[in-house]
Amino acid sequence: MRSLGGREKVILVVCVAVVAVYALAQGVIKPLQESRTDIILQRELLERELNLSRQVLKKSRALEVQYAQLKAVFGVVSNASKEDAVMISRAEAAAVAAGVHIVNMRPLPVIKKDIENIFSVEISFDGSWKAISEFFYLAQNQENLFKLEEMNLENYSNSPGMLRGRAVFSRIRLLNSF
Repeated sequence: MRSLGGREKVILVVCVAVVAVYALAQGVIKPLQESRTDIILQRELLERELNLSRQVLKKSRALEVQYAQLKAVFGVVSNASKEDAVMISRAEAAAVAAGVHIVNMRPLPVIKKDIENIFSVEISFDGSWKAISEFFYLAQNQENLFKLEEMNLENYSNSPGMLRGRAVFSRIRLLNSF
């Protein structure tokens, strides 16, 4: 076998160098670039998720403030029978203050919703129109927050202006578990 001449050696070195550069580019540099691109995409995705999480956190804080305000206005239920007793007591106090005689009073079944319970009480009463309207006003004031759901009034005696009636009041209370 004959030895390589100067020109052939240069061509061989250039060919080996080209193959080495190609192998280096395909085996090392290209995977590094792909991994860099993947890392950049993953970072952008994580930044978007972080921004969304921050927005949700801000909204949740605002909702917590709103819920606290609702709790302050409507109150929180810890025990249904206790709430029934409170409602009956407040209705009695409003009736006494207005000069209405309560004939009968009974709590109605609780209506349960997402974050609230609706408590109702049915009241049979008699009194003058002025006293009854004062009773309705006192029952629905800011402290009691009763809502008048139903009302029936009728004359029941020979005395002019004396009425007998039945009313259903309700009151919203928030659940304690929210």
